Amino acid sequence: MMKTSRLMHQPSLHRRARRFKEEFLNRYFGRPRRIRRRANQPWPSIAAWRKGDSNVVGIGYGLKHVGGAGIGADEALRVYVRRKLPLRHVRKRDRIPCEINGLPTDVIEVGTIRAATWPAMGGCSGANARAGAGTLGCMVRGRTSKQDYILSCFHVLADVDDPEEGDPIYEPARQDGGVQAIGQLHKWIEFNPSGNLVDCAVARINTPGTFLSEIRGLGEPNPEAVVAATHQSVKKSGRDAPGVTLGIIADVSADVKVEYPQGTYVFVQQIAIEGVGGVFAGRGDSGALVVDAGTVQPVGLLFSVGNGWAFANPIGDVLDYLGVDVV
Repeated sequence: MMKTSRLMHQPSLHRRARRFKEEFLNRYFGRPRRIRRRANQPWPSIAAWRKGDSNVVGIGYGLKHVGGAGIGADEALRVYVRRKLPLRHVRKRDRIPCEINGLPTDVIEVGTIRAATWPAMGGCSGANARAGAGTLGCMVRGRTSKQDYILSCFHVLADVDDPEEGDPIYEPARQDGGVQAIGQLHKWIEFNPSGNLVDCAVARINTPGTFLSEIRGLGEPNPEAVVAATHQSVKKSGRDAPGVTLGIIADVSADVKVEYPQGTYVFVQQIAIEGVGGVFAGRGDSGALVVDAGTVQPVGLLFSVGNGWAFANPIGDVLDYLGVDVV
């Protein structure tokens, strides 16, 4: 317990850690390059020593990982590497010492460290800041503009009562801790009190490359949409239900009343899906692209759930209303 308690967040710990880090970095990389920084900026650590293609991508001070037993109680200088190689395959000058000033080292393979959320893809959490958390469905391309957009539900990408073009779209959703916008609301189909076919919208992507055309857990969708049929096996990847879920289409002409915070709206000719081996979708899965389980062809846009059942707009109506195609 004593060793574990010493690893609490406190200035003395960081001073101790810095001494070991500097000693390792000096031994491994040699003299650091100069980095100009303003007063009160954090210590640059590995940035000052870093070689462009080095196998070492991080350095830390924490608990030693014991093979087969997970995290142990002993302290160690933790060296994060892209790839852990047998010692005989590592040049002598690139070998990491077993200890630094009496503190054992621990070499941990982490691959290439990337931001946890970007680039995003279909199946990820996302939403307008004024809406509840939903799912970003997939990438689509404008038939006229030839620009790429993010497809999801109107009630996910917009404030249903007051949609505004250019509203920021966050990934993950603000409700899930998102702090940076991935896109801006671009086009939507407003609800009609008399009846609706679709609950859909698209967002412009702020920076090319930050949203991929693949869907988490499903890969690249087949861009050729298909008309839904009863008994058809379908899949989807979304925010709520864990991983990829499987379902069966039981109805392709469902007329249902759907409750939103802003009121109740009727939707006609909708797809009703029952889960296989569990629930097909949860409330945060609105916006997920429903695809054929075998061909990964788009079938529908999931927009509502009720007592274990999920409902989706026919994808052909969604794409035609918005003037886009799945990429």
